[in-house]
Amino acid sequence: MPAGVEQPALPDGSDYRALVGELMFLATSTRPDIAQAVNALTPYMAAPTKAHMSYALGVLRYVAGTRDKGLQFGGGDAANFVGYSDSDWAGDPSTRRSTTGITSVRSKHIDVHHHLVRERVARGELKLEYCATQHIVADVLTKALGEAKFRACRNAMGVT
Repeated sequence: MPAGVEQPALPDGSDYRALVGELMFLATSTRPDIAQAVNALTPYMAAPTKAHMSYALGVLRYVAGTRDKGLQFGGGDAANFVGYSDSDWAGDPSTRRSTTGITSVRSKHIDVHHHLVRERVARGELKLEYCATQHIVADVLTKALGEAKFRACRNAMGVT
């Protein structure tokens, strides 16, 4: 959302709130590829503008155009469970707040400054691996990406 552009709030924001709530459900259940876009819509729930509704409808159009995409859940070896996480540092230009995203489909990095992680690594319960910037799948959860990187991240998370 462009910072500093003032528009009047919608007379009734209930349709916007309902749409964003439904998109949040999709983002957390079967469509992690829309998580970053939905997260960008949520700060405006109290007083959405026409532009915010337009952005939300754009996400809905993306979902409608990619109905064949979604997470594929199936059996497998639970011992091979890995996950992705990513965060930015003060990435929202209007509030300077950070955004964090996590998905548990494949693997990325875990911040070793958290005591729980260090303890689990020491006990051999967790394994940390380096992941080069261009291969960080969880970027799709926290950043607006170009189309090629977005598609690669979406596919790597298992949204097929």
